[in-house]
Amino acid sequence: MTKLRIISDLHYTVGINGPDYDGTYKTSGIYRHFNKELQEPVDITLMAGDVCEGIENHKSFFNCFFKNKKVIFIDGNHIVYFENKDYSKPILSELKQKLKEEFPKEHLFWHYLENDWMWIDYPNVAIIGSTFYTDYKYCDLTLEELNDKLKAYHIWGQLYGLAVGEFKPHEQLNLKIIREETMLEATRLNDFQWGKQSPLKSLSPEYYLKLHRKAKRDVQRCHKEIISINPNAKIILMTHHCLSPQCISEKYKKTLLNASFISDLENWVDKQLPNVRLVISGHVHNRNDFTFGKRHVRYIVNPCGYIKYNEPFNEPKFNPNLIINTEEI
Repeated sequence: MTKLRIISDLHYTVGINGPDYDGTYKTSGIYRHFNKELQEPVDITLMAGDVCEGIENHKSFFNCFFKNKKVIFIDGNHIVYFENKDYSKPILSELKQKLKEEFPKEHLFWHYLENDWMWIDYPNVAIIGSTFYTDYKYCDLTLEELNDKLKAYHIWGQLYGLAVGEFKPHEQLNLKIIREETMLEATRLNDFQWGKQSPLKSLSPEYYLKLHRKAKRDVQRCHKEIISINPNAKIILMTHHCLSPQCISEKYKKTLLNASFISDLENWVDKQLPNVRLVISGHVHNRNDFTFGKRHVRYIVNPCGYIKYNEPFNEPKFNPNLIINTEEI
């Protein structure tokens, strides 16, 4: 039996949950609020993304809070929220490659997964890790609600003197329209202001969609590799972006931005990944624990969120010691 701690979105970053400017890790929100709890002994801590930004900050974080302790983690969208020493913006693919080099599966303690897998309890329990991103297909708005929202945006643009042209409501709600509107809404996120796809090209929702499609293929490949070794192996799937609409907080329903946080893939997991018993995600800053599908796959979301905004103290509270054992999976 292996004890697993499940957490995400610690945001160990200056100005959020990290140390004060010129301060040590002991000035961080994570240390002040949760250091004692994070020292509770477990076999492995699973982190579903947004630990911190950049490579050096990951090294510092693990050395301060998880020295000589086993961690399996994935990255998240905040990985690019910084500038290089030469003031250039980070290139996402280069960051992912550096994380693989600094924290390989063979590392003694800290293991980074991106569209990859490793054993937790050989050969009975394995974990697949992927940032995963989203397919931008999710929309919980009716056609009328969408047109009302877009009309409001149009009126706002007119009031501020923007060249918005004539408002033309959509006559139907299909995938093309949904993606057009959800990807346009996604450009508001800081991801696309900070990160780069290449030295000359910023990150974009279109690039995230490309990464999502690759992740989906790679997760299926990982699943096949695991069950080729043990057809009865139990699998944990850990992603940063969520795979179920049930992850969305009630207060954020009916917004186009939800498609930037979740994909509706319950049915895909239930049918195409039959050995997945547990899904872990982050990204949304509300806690949840539910099951879905005919197989009653368990889904856990346990993000810290932004301490300065009191997010960990909302209900249900962030639990730094949400611990399960592999026999429960």
